[in-house]
Amino acid sequence: MGKPSKRREQKALAHQKAKRRAAPPLRSPLRLPSIPADAPVYECQIPKNLFKDGMGNVMIARELPSGELAMAMCLLDVFCLGVKDLACGVVEVPVYHRRTHFTTDGSYEAISPANLRALVEGAVEYARQLGLPPHPDYPNACRIFAGIDPLLADRVFTYGSDGKPLYISGPHDTKARSRQILAALERACGPGGFDFMLFVDGDEEE
Repeated sequence: MGKPSKRREQKALAHQKAKRRAAPPLRSPLRLPSIPADAPVYECQIPKNLFKDGMGNVMIARELPSGELAMAMCLLDVFCLGVKDLACGVVEVPVYHRRTHFTTDGSYEAISPANLRALVEGAVEYARQLGLPPHPDYPNACRIFAGIDPLLADRVFTYGSDGKPLYISGPHDTKARSRQILAALERACGPGGFDFMLFVDGDEEE
């Protein structure tokens, strides 16, 4: 594929930094119950540099009659993979704020619920067209969007990087997983129809 351009290298490095900055997954056995369609939205946030870095945690929380919050946090890869990782569950308000403390450093911004749903579902559809399904828990996590109409979104989101998918491997992507992703991209896009950068033991290879 040739030598990666400087711009592409910068994007890859930003992508890797975004992964390192991402909050640790909320490893919890909890899953989302059915969410009332009229449940008030407590908060929706996304990283300000999501489309520059290509990856970041997006989140939404909704108020339940119990006084608790139903929440979903997705590690969203807008360059290629869509919903790469996620966590969801029902938590008390103080627990929610402890788990999302990283959003108070100025690197996050509020987004409307309709725009957030459109963003996430658009990323999922983009990845699916490449033969890459979302995280296996996504069908449960998307319950958080009950009653939120993505047709009310007033923002348009564009996925990929420089007009094509860009796969950048992460620290938890095994060689087998990377080969699987590259094979899917080859089938969907053909030779030269996508870009990739693989990081192995801190180094990169094309």
